[in-house]
Amino acid sequence: MTSTAIAEYLAGVVDDPDCPYVVTADLATPLGLVGFSERRADRFLNVGVAEQMLVAAAGGLSATGRPAVAVTFASFALRAVEVFRHLAVHDDLHVVLVGSHSGLSAGPNGGTHQCTDDLGVFGSVERVACFSPRSVPEAVDALRYCVATPGQYYVRLGKWVPPAGNRPGGRERAGSTGFSASYGLEGPLDVAVLSHGVTWNIACDAVEGLLSKGVHACAFHLGRFPAEPLGVTARVVLTVEDHSALSGIGRMAGSLLPGARVHRSIGAPWPLGSDDASRLYEIAGLSAAGILDVVEGAL
Repeated sequence: MTSTAIAEYLAGVVDDPDCPYVVTADLATPLGLVGFSERRADRFLNVGVAEQMLVAAAGGLSATGRPAVAVTFASFALRAVEVFRHLAVHDDLHVVLVGSHSGLSAGPNGGTHQCTDDLGVFGSVERVACFSPRSVPEAVDALRYCVATPGQYYVRLGKWVPPAGNRPGGRERAGSTGFSASYGLEGPLDVAVLSHGVTWNIACDAVEGLLSKGVHACAFHLGRFPAEPLGVTARVVLTVEDHSALSGIGRMAGSLLPGARVHRSIGAPWPLGSDDASRLYEIAGLSAAGILDVVEGAL
């Protein structure tokens, strides 16, 4: 669960005299902020259930010259878009907005807590860099980067992550630009599978299945947006995300792999109702089997 990265990151900076301000909207317990709040009351603020005030307070605190991290659920972060845009971005304040429990990972909490359009919303605001890490270490690195580098950021974290299948080692490679990775073969491809966040394991398992069938395939993790063109060629490109393909990487496929002849997308429709997260991902087709079905039809 990449959502645990918040507590892990804060545990590493809690004794730092230069640690950032941390602001939340009555979610200290579910987001693992209690320990930090008890040890650093001078850097912690709970604004209650008021997400617009969450971002406004973070912006005000950052105006003192110290970055502020505003933490809430991804679905609730959408309430604060106007303030984030008009205050943090317009006034160029150093604010890091963290949206946890993103995508379908809130599962049983239903459509009100499932957020499948946050990257599209925040990514459409000029100058905002968005992150959707695939693992806890990458999420911690993203938080470190955002706090250390002045700007406006949105970091998307998930509560659930699918288990990795039995995959041979040596096929996963870190990207050259940071916050990216690839899994599979190099060179001209039959199929490129693009993913971000918690769908990475699903994409890799699907690629392993394609390789076993003799299909030249590779999965690409896009952890930071805007994303750069991948610089590879592929006949088929498939985007896989627990986000709406209309506003997520589904709409970017043409610019990321401009030479692909066939484009397909598997996204997360909303709402899907209240159910276990694993079941919701399966219903959405966000599984290795679901990917293989789509790819076989495209080939």
